[in-house]
Amino acid sequence: MAKNLFLIYFKNLIIIEKLYYSIFMSIEKMEKWRKTHFTKDVNVDLVDKEVILGGWVRNFRDLGGLKFVNLQDTYGERQITMKKGVVSDELFDKTKLGYQYCIMVKGTVKAFKKAPGGIEIIPSEIKILNKTPDKLPIDMTGETMSELDLRLNNRALDLRSPRNLAVFSIRGEILNAAREFLLNHDFKEIYTPKIIGSATEGGTELFPIMYFDKEAFLTQSAQLYKEQLSGGIP
Repeated sequence: MAKNLFLIYFKNLIIIEKLYYSIFMSIEKMEKWRKTHFTKDVNVDLVDKEVILGGWVRNFRDLGGLKFVNLQDTYGERQITMKKGVVSDELFDKTKLGYQYCIMVKGTVKAFKKAPGGIEIIPSEIKILNKTPDKLPIDMTGETMSELDLRLNNRALDLRSPRNLAVFSIRGEILNAAREFLLNHDFKEIYTPKIIGSATEGGTELFPIMYFDKEAFLTQSAQLYKEQLSGGIP
């Protein structure tokens, strides 16, 4: 029996070691792909310098001896240009990208007047992180608006559209401006508890959770705390 237990322990140890090695190697491989810039940061000041960008393929055009990739991230787009004879043959021949593929691009920034923003990137490496099916569940081109239920069921894709991203960007700027205004006028920013140890909110339906092996509840309203704060803080 002791021998069997030892064999089981030894096999589990080997499995753990292989798993650890696999995770370590994956982290080490991804370290070289650490993003250096967002698309909005790539400008004429970076011409002839190497950058690493990450995002989604907004458009991919194969014109024979020339390939264009429009790379989109949260802040905008940049053109990736692959010309046969300029980039390596392996990169040019093997790069076949689909709409909304998630990719990383390592390359050199070049000035080009005809490119969007007057800037393009000549890639030295492209890494595909995730592929997408040929047909996506919603139309992301903006030409036709998908039904709301379908958009909500595929929210991660829906949020990639520039229009939807703009909603969150504008909202964030407004909230930040309001916050700065209040702080500059000597208001105090407070945070009320979000987890409580007992049901103290009357007939409100509470959501119980386990918190360090004890039952707790999610706070439904900050009203009680704000009432106390308004009387205690002048």
